Amino acid sequence: EHAQLIWQDNHLRVRDLGSANGSWLFITAPHRLADGDVLLVGSQVIRFRELTPRAADLADRPRAGTGSQLPVEDDALLEQLRADGSVRDVLYLSPGRTVLIGREHGDWVFPYDPTMSSRHAEVRSVSGQEAYAVRDVGSRNGVAVLVRGERAVREGERLLFGRKMLRVELS
Repeated sequence: EHAQLIWQDNHLRVRDLGSANGSWLFITAPHRLADGDVLLVGSQVIRFRELTPRAADLADRPRAGTGSQLPVEDDALLEQLRADGSVRDVLYLSPGRTVLIGREHGDWVFPYDPTMSSRHAEVRSVSGQEAYAVRDVGSRNGVAVLVRGERAVREGERLLFGRKMLRVELS
């Protein structure tokens, strides 16, 4: 048993049942990241981690000579994971920063990954919120989030169970 699809109150939900390689949901809109979320970008498995809670009030931050706020500390990171779950590489995130991930262009590039698009995904600090979001920037094969717990599935999204891909069409 790999996953369970649940139809309840005219909504579809998916729940992974402890499968060895997980159940993946390909996003069709920006996805707000939660601590521990795991992403599939090309064939790279990337985990999002929060480092510390963000300061609620930025007004008290020191100012540079021109009056702009000094850069804030990194408060999250992306970890590239190996097949055994160990960390290979890390990219730090800070409020106001947008990171582009791709095979040829971006802040984090993976030139050896033929399944990744030239410009594949973007992780952005959400303005005015203590959050980050990931979105697909027009890649060939999408960006997926590992299903943890139970998750809603929307029209047009794709699910990956092992080597089987399903596209959701609700009528």
